Amino acid sequence: MSKMVRHIGTLKAMAKKGLVELHEHTGQKVNWYYGEVTAWYIQDGKRSFEFDGKKYESKYVDGCFYPFVFEGVA
Repeated sequence: MSKMVRHIGTLKAMAKKGLVELHEHTGQKVNWYYGEVTAWYIQDGKRSFEFDGKKYESKYVDGCFYPFVFEGVA
Protein backbone atom coordinates (compact mmCIF):
# COMPACT_ATOMS: atom_id res chain seq x y z
CA MET A 1 0.00 0.00 0.00
CA SER A 2 1.37 3.40 -0.89
CA LYS A 3 0.98 6.59 1.11
CA MET A 4 1.49 10.21 0.10
CA VAL A 5 4.62 11.93 1.39
CA ARG A 6 3.46 14.85 3.56
CA HIS A 7 6.74 15.87 5.16
CA ILE A 8 8.44 18.95 3.72
CA GLY A 9 11.86 17.91 5.06
CA THR A 10 11.69 14.62 3.14
CA LEU A 11 10.53 16.34 -0.06
CA LYS A 12 13.30 18.95 0.22
CA ALA A 13 15.92 16.23 0.73
CA MET A 14 14.60 14.44 -2.39
CA ALA A 15 14.83 17.69 -4.34
CA LYS A 16 18.39 18.29 -3.14
CA LYS A 17 19.35 14.86 -4.55
CA GLY A 18 17.66 15.71 -7.88
CA LEU A 19 14.90 13.13 -7.55
CA VAL A 20 12.02 15.63 -7.62
CA GLU A 21 11.51 19.28 -8.46
CA LEU A 22 9.46 21.12 -5.85
CA HIS A 23 6.59 23.33 -6.93
CA GLU A 24 6.64 26.87 -5.57
CA HIS A 25 3.59 25.93 -3.43
CA THR A 26 4.95 22.66 -2.00
CA GLY A 27 4.54 22.72 1.79
CA GLN A 28 2.53 25.96 1.79
CA LYS A 29 -1.13 26.66 2.49
CA VAL A 30 -3.14 27.20 -0.70
CA ASN A 31 -6.80 27.84 -1.41
CA TRP A 32 -8.61 24.89 -2.95
CA TYR A 33 -12.23 24.01 -3.69
CA TYR A 34 -12.94 23.04 -0.09
CA GLY A 35 -10.93 25.76 1.61
CA GLU A 36 -7.31 26.14 2.63
CA VAL A 37 -5.10 23.04 2.40
CA THR A 38 -1.36 22.31 2.44
CA ALA A 39 0.06 21.66 -1.03
CA TRP A 40 2.09 18.44 -1.14
CA TYR A 41 2.32 18.27 -4.93
CA ILE A 42 5.59 18.73 -6.80
CA GLN A 43 6.49 20.31 -10.13
CA ASP A 44 8.10 17.16 -11.57
CA GLY A 45 9.88 14.01 -10.50
CA LYS A 46 11.27 10.66 -11.50
CA ARG A 47 8.54 8.11 -12.11
CA SER A 48 9.98 5.72 -9.51
CA PHE A 49 13.09 5.91 -7.36
CA GLU A 50 14.72 4.84 -4.12
CA PHE A 51 15.51 7.25 -1.29
CA ASP A 52 16.92 6.33 2.13
CA GLY A 53 16.31 2.64 1.46
CA LYS A 54 12.62 3.03 0.59
CA LYS A 55 10.84 2.95 -2.76
CA TYR A 56 8.92 5.98 -3.98
CA GLU A 57 7.04 7.04 -7.07
CA SER A 58 5.57 10.25 -8.39
CA LYS A 59 2.07 10.02 -9.76
CA TYR A 60 -0.93 12.16 -10.55
CA VAL A 61 -4.10 12.22 -8.48
CA ASP A 62 -7.53 13.12 -9.85
CA GLY A 63 -8.23 16.84 -9.66
CA CYS A 64 -4.63 18.08 -9.66
CA PHE A 65 -2.42 19.12 -12.56
CA TYR A 66 0.78 18.27 -10.66
CA PRO A 67 2.13 14.93 -9.38
CA PHE A 68 2.52 13.85 -5.75
CA VAL A 69 5.21 11.61 -4.23
CA PHE A 70 4.08 8.30 -2.77
CA GLU A 71 6.05 5.93 -0.56
CA GLY A 72 5.72 2.27 -1.44
CA VAL A 73 5.25 1.42 -5.08
CA ALA A 74 1.83 -0.08 -5.70
